[in-house]
Amino acid sequence: MSKRLWKQVTELDWTSDSDYRRVEEHVKNRYSFSSAKELAKFVDSKAAELAVQYKSAWLSDPGIACGNDSWSDLRYEVVARGQEFFESITVTKMQDMALNQDYQESFAYCFAFLDE
Repeated sequence: MSKRLWKQVTELDWTSDSDYRRVEEHVKNRYSFSSAKELAKFVDSKAAELAVQYKSAWLSDPGIACGNDSWSDLRYEVVARGQEFFESITVTKMQDMALNQDYQESFAYCFAFLDE
């Protein structure tokens, strides 16, 4: 199941066009409601996994230079870039992403329609 869901994340192609409206339409047009919910739950779980794993690094000194909202955006960006990127992420990479503002606001928005 995880392999299939990572493949779906990759197919959303966030890295080449981080327009959440485009991705939302892609999800609406290609997945049933339950499949879209499954994908959203998977994405949320991976972002939550990063929150637990890197929370102390984020809050430490010098930490990962971003506020609460950006911290969420950063974690969802890591997930949006796919399994290989997610599995290779480190504190240093997250610090660099934050310092260089190498992330978009927020991959999580792609799935907001599921909660309406």
